[in-house]
Amino acid sequence: MRIPSHGVIVTIIDYTLSRAEVNQQIIGGGKIWDDDELFQGCGDKQFDVYRSMRDYVETHSSDDMKDKKWQGFYPKTNVMVKFYFCFFSFFFFFFF
Repeated sequence: MRIPSHGVIVTIIDYTLSRAEVNQQIIGGGKIWDDDELFQGCGDKQFDVYRSMRDYVETHSSDDMKDKKWQGFYPKTNVMVKFYFCFFSFFFFFFF
């Protein structure tokens, strides 16, 4: 499926909070999600998304994953981030 981009090219360059599994080993992510300062930001919808993601993961992680909750797969958090990107892109495109 091709989506018309009207000449707009997007590159996501911030993988700070990302994680991946390579050869059954988790790479990235990790302890940064345990830093409370990440969730205390204000002034940007991005921080609201981080808080929503944290709340979702904390309520949907199984008891045996409590210490490694961010290593689980929570597809809804991907949707939360994509919604933020779409909202931000729409807002930026039409209002700036």
